Amino acid sequence: MEMKNTKIMMMILLGNLILAFAVACFTLPLNIVVGGTTGLGLIGKALFNLPISYTVMIVNVTLFVVGYFALGKTFALTTLVSTFVYPVFLEIIQSIPYIQTISNDILLSTIFGGALSGIGIGLVIRAGASTGGMDIPPIILHKKFGFNVSAMVNLCDGLIIVALIVVYPPIQLLYGILSTVIMSYAINKVLILGENNMQLLVISKKYEEIREAFIHELDYGVSLIKMETGFTKEDSKAVLCVIPPRKIASAKETINKIDDHAFVTISPISEVRGKGFTLDREYLKTNIS
Repeated sequence: MEMKNTKIMMMILLGNLILAFAVACFTLPLNIVVGGTTGLGLIGKALFNLPISYTVMIVNVTLFVVGYFALGKTFALTTLVSTFVYPVFLEIIQSIPYIQTISNDILLSTIFGGALSGIGIGLVIRAGASTGGMDIPPIILHKKFGFNVSAMVNLCDGLIIVALIVVYPPIQLLYGILSTVIMSYAINKVLILGENNMQLLVISKKYEEIREAFIHELDYGVSLIKMETGFTKEDSKAVLCVIPPRKIASAKETINKIDDHAFVTISPISEVRGKGFTLDREYLKTNIS
């Protein structure tokens, strides 16, 4: 348990470090419009000449307190690290000489800034934590009124970006939208990283032989699905199997040896939970009859 908690903490810290690096090196130097607390920091800097890290810290702490009372202690514990660590990382990285002159190409900075921000946020979310800040109001709205969290996050970011248009040229809005799209894509990729599997559905009259081969020769977990053939309306069974992509070749070879006329569909899936995946197979063999 201690090792697991250490791994989670390291992932949260790494995610915040990557996020702060992306913002300090690519987003802020070229005034790329972004949402979230960083966007509020840009507004604070433009209107009141406040350091961005200070505004981020004030907003994060304020929203953390609101989230603590509205959502409880469990939520507070998962967001505490990000709430205080991110602005500190941002201040430290901004103070490094020449760090803000890594790129003077706004398109390149938009791409790298969006991608690295998405990777950082994705790592924090994958660790089961929250990045805090502007994630908190949508979560509260969801709990109190049932609003969709993703829609509320996009709405908050959109309002912040619109507010920044008063300060920055319209072209910055376009780069901000591009950065947000790239960031969302990167977050999704990080969340499913290493969990991609392939699902095989095999329809064959020799389903029992295929089942036996998958279980005893290839050590695959399988399920049999009752079905009825469409043309002859005969009762039959289909073999359903979920395996890593690297095992597809051996599975196809085994199927062809048993029935080279078998109907096979292969589909990518992003997450698998349960027996043989998130639950240890050997434990299940000895504890489930």
